[in-house]
Amino acid sequence: MLCAESRTKRHRTLQWESLEDRNLLSGGAKLQTFHGQFTGMFDNVLGSSNSREQVYATTIQQQGTTSTLGPIMLTAHNTTTVTHHGKRGMVAFTHGTGTVMDALGDELTFSYSGRGPLTSATTFKFHETGKLTGATGPLSGATGHLTGTGVGDFTNNTVTLDVVVKYKA
Repeated sequence: MLCAESRTKRHRTLQWESLEDRNLLSGGAKLQTFHGQFTGMFDNVLGSSNSREQVYATTIQQQGTTSTLGPIMLTAHNTTTVTHHGKRGMVAFTHGTGTVMDALGDELTFSYSGRGPLTSATTFKFHETGKLTGATGPLSGATGHLTGTGVGDFTNNTVTLDVVVKYKA
């Protein structure tokens, strides 16, 4: 319930409005969610380096499944910055763009960024967020956002990702 007020000169009259009576999503579109799990490889090309920081151009290729699209392929590109602070360090992903393609060739495009700690000299975990930037097929016109968590390994260039996408189509 939401309290709405109207004013008179000497007093306020309060009345209750039910949130169920309001259209909170524009255009009548229904908010939908799908979950995805991906595993794959990444390729880092060193752009710059010093004693505290390395900056890479990164390409990611992953296969996975989602709760609604079935088997999919994910391709993404970002700038990866690895920063060392003594025994601790961070990894950050910026300027990320990507595409998810299902078995029928329909695509969902997105932008993203993320960050997380180094868990050892060669491994890291991360959290990322992003937004949908386009789609083809049944999701054409979809808008929404994504959140994900994952782990990576610089030794064998592997990464796993669990993602949740919330969208309106």
